[in-house]
Amino acid sequence: AELIRSGVALILAGLLCLAGAACRLDYGKNVEAKALQRDVPDMIIANSQFRIIRDDALIMTLDVDRAETYSEAGNRIMTGVRFTQFNNDGTVSARGAAGKAIQIIQTDDVQFSGGLTVEVTSEKATIAAGNLDWTAEDKVLRGPADQIVSITKENGSRIKGRGLYADLGGRTIELLGGVEGLIIND
Repeated sequence: AELIRSGVALILAGLLCLAGAACRLDYGKNVEAKALQRDVPDMIIANSQFRIIRDDALIMTLDVDRAETYSEAGNRIMTGVRFTQFNNDGTVSARGAAGKAIQIIQTDDVQFSGGLTVEVTSEKATIAAGNLDWTAEDKVLRGPADQIVSITKENGSRIKGRGLYADLGGRTIELLGGVEGLIIND
């Protein structure tokens, strides 16, 4: 019986060696490893604030519930986002919140989604939409032409329409179509 057990053990050991020799893991120039680097965050941060500074001036703060940085892809994906945009003189130009934001790290451009509200302080107006894109250099907020956007002002004005082009630096807000609502002149 002892001889049979040792023979079975020897056969199993031999089969394992053959199986190991028959299988080869060759990923060819780390193709999968590079793809994995793009899909796995380098860093995950919870409950944090990002301060974006350009030319020694604070231009934006982002408070987030969660931020995942993907250096290889060049972006940061954030959830539970609250933000404040500043003018060159340090005064607040806009503030808002979004369910999700994807920041392009090199340009500070941001794609907001999951419901977004933006208060433009100089206009005393609030913009609400499902998703919008922010271009940091131009201080422009854009929305798709087929998406409903609503704008309300402190004076009681309220309008809605499709699409959006908002130049926050130039104080211009345009809805691209299907506009309806009430405008009260001050």
